[in-house]
Amino acid sequence: MLAVELTSLARKHLPHQLWRRVHVMALPLYVFATIHYLSAGTDAASPMSIGAIGVATASVAILFTRRMQEMRARQARDAARPRRVAAAAGADAVAARDRVAAVNRRPQNIGRR
Repeated sequence: MLAVELTSLARKHLPHQLWRRVHVMALPLYVFATIHYLSAGTDAASPMSIGAIGVATASVAILFTRRMQEMRARQARDAARPRRVAAAAGADAVAARDRVAAVNRRPQNIGRR
């Protein structure tokens, strides 16, 4: 967790790929550390320890679920956006082409004062 916090504080100074790898690896590391604590820890059987692990695991699970929902919503928005942008760009191109064609069709008023 210290690595996650330190990379968050130094995010502006780190390559994005490094920052992302550290943060993506935080969840599997939490799972392995929890399993290790429960199987090898001397205090793993105490009610206080089980309660703390339960609260921490529930918090991580809720936050992870929320993050996945946000990512899916963002992907759905992004998937819909390019079609609208492309359609708008296409409409702008057609409008520009029509304006150029209209200008070219105008009679030339030579000698007009």
